[in-house]
Amino acid sequence: MLRSGFHRAELSLLASEHTVAKKLGHHYRRAIDAGDDSSLPRAAFVSTAAIGDAEGGLIGALAYVGATVAIGVVVVAGGALADAKLIELTEELVLLLPTLA
Repeated sequence: MLRSGFHRAELSLLASEHTVAKKLGHHYRRAIDAGDDSSLPRAAFVSTAAIGDAEGGLIGALAYVGATVAIGVVVVAGGALADAKLIELTEELVLLLPTLA
């Protein structure tokens, strides 16, 4: 139908309210009436986008914690290695100073 020139907004598989009432009679309950009935259970709508955002945030937080722990290990290990290298360079410099003077 789209190829024939119909606009997408004009396409619908829903019947009109009159057609539904004619075919089903009053065997159905209108959503507007159900909204005012306090005895019906309520549930908050949570979109799939919100669920995806929450999952992404959780994965991001776990990745951040893992990276922070990993960099902490590197800093701790690198700090000790850096101190050893600095001592080694200082000893070499002390040995070289008399030859430069």
